[in-house]
Amino acid sequence: MENSRNQKGVTLIEMMVSISILILLVNIGITVFGQVRIKARDATRISDVQQVEKALAIYYQDHGKYPESAVNDDYGWYGLCAVVSGSSSCSAHQWGLNTEYWVPDLPTDLIVKLPTDPYTDDCTRCYLYRSDGDDYKILANNPEDISNESYLVMIDPSRDGGSDPCSLELNVTPPNTPWSWAVYSTGARCW
Repeated sequence: MENSRNQKGVTLIEMMVSISILILLVNIGITVFGQVRIKARDATRISDVQQVEKALAIYYQDHGKYPESAVNDDYGWYGLCAVVSGSSSCSAHQWGLNTEYWVPDLPTDLIVKLPTDPYTDDCTRCYLYRSDGDDYKILANNPEDISNESYLVMIDPSRDGGSDPCSLELNVTPPNTPWSWAVYSTGARCW
């Protein structure tokens, strides 16, 4: 008879350790994948805003002004915030005029279709535009990784959580929490 110690097999403890390690690795992978998705969406936001900025520069060269965003005879914000299908719960988060053409009168030869925020499950994430014709500001509202140092140059001084809408105040105690990125002409810095 053979000795039972010479039999090959997996004990219950070995199997439990292997499964625990596998679960740990899967959880780490899911967390890392989620962070990569956030960074990709934020990179898309920056790219989208810069693409519109370039189209506005060409428009300004051709027309001597930027497309105006008049709302009720006043210069207000145009945007396209996400609207969940069949729900009106987003209406409380919409700024100004909610329209697919959030940069009015921008010709399709400059930009075929205005971009929309890559995260469509949140009504507070959208691109916003404001212009009086002489100056403009484009916001990427509520980016997901606002603390990413790669994008510090994009933080909007008017929405950095500080007391001065015209200067960037990130090193104030307690730390401020900025809530949008922006590109803008010089005169629109404080909007």
